[in-house]
Formats: sequence, structure tokens, C-alpha cells
Amino acid sequence: MKQDKNSYDTYSVKEFLENKLSGLIGKMPNVENPGLHKTVISEVEKALFSIVLKETDGNCVKAAKILGINRNTLNKRMKEYFKDYPASNKRKGEQFRQ
Repeated sequence: MKQDKNSYDTYSVKEFLENKLSGLIGKMPNVENPGLHKTVISEVEKALFSIVLKETDGNCVKAAKILGINRNTLNKRMKEYFKDYPASNKRKGEQFRQ
């Protein structure tokens, strides 16, 4: 029996990203425009942070631990990526609560 390509057992993060990012350069309107690495890294990080914060019900300490980064680093990056990310400790991660 062939396993589903979306199975976590058979589908690595690397394979997933290669699958999703393949052809990206060809679809970009201006390939000469520098910054592809920075763009891809920041977009993947935004998505990852959002997913982990939702999974932890907005708990920044738990999210940072799962991500393997410092809580302050998570909060700093969240403020960079999401301009409306609250500075107040009481409201951090609030929009990511389910």
C-alpha cells in the first residue's frame, strides 16, 4: 500500500518546502530583484509562529519553548511581522487564541 505524500511519517519538512517552493523563481515577475532568501525565510517564520501560537492558545512562553527560541526573540519578531501585535504582556498572543 502506497503511503500518502502528506503523511508526517513519509514527508519531511525539506520535501514539503521543496514541493511548495518549486517553480517560485520562475513565477516571480522580476527574478533579478534581490531578496528571495529574506522573503522566503520571513514568510515561513511568520506562518510557523502563527501556527505555534494558535496551537498553544496564544501562550508565548510555551510557543517559544516549542520553537526553541527565547520568548523575547519571539515577541520581537512578532512585533516586526505583525504591526498590531500587542506590547502588553497581558495581551501578547491574544489574537492567536482559539
